[in-house]
Amino acid sequence: MSRGRYGMITRDDGSKGSAHRWSYENFHGPVPDGMLVRHTCDNKVCVNPAHLEIGTKSDNGIDASERGQLPRGSRHHFSVLTEADIPAIRAQLRDGISETQIAADFGVGRSAINHIRRGKSWTHIKEAS
Repeated sequence: MSRGRYGMITRDDGSKGSAHRWSYENFHGPVPDGMLVRHTCDNKVCVNPAHLEIGTKSDNGIDASERGQLPRGSRHHFSVLTEADIPAIRAQLRDGISETQIAADFGVGRSAINHIRRGKSWTHIKEAS
């Protein structure tokens, strides 16, 4: 297996490649330049040709986002805030505290607070009922 946990094969000529790409090419034909082979089943080691389709890197990223496979919130490696911080930040915004002051209190940039206020980030944290 590769570092990305994809199945790998070694061809007769000694070259190495992903098993799912080999499967796609053997059952469906060549992968056009600039395209990659995507899994519709989300199983990285799957080589079932019925579960494979071609697309762009952008298509693959959209798939990952729609399927909830990207790290969000405090699971993201750049995150400074935690899920517990968000309700407190929203409450301070409702109380009229400036984005600049809240940012300083939480150790982030003002734009991070602005994105929370505008619903551009931390959208997976819902308001308490």
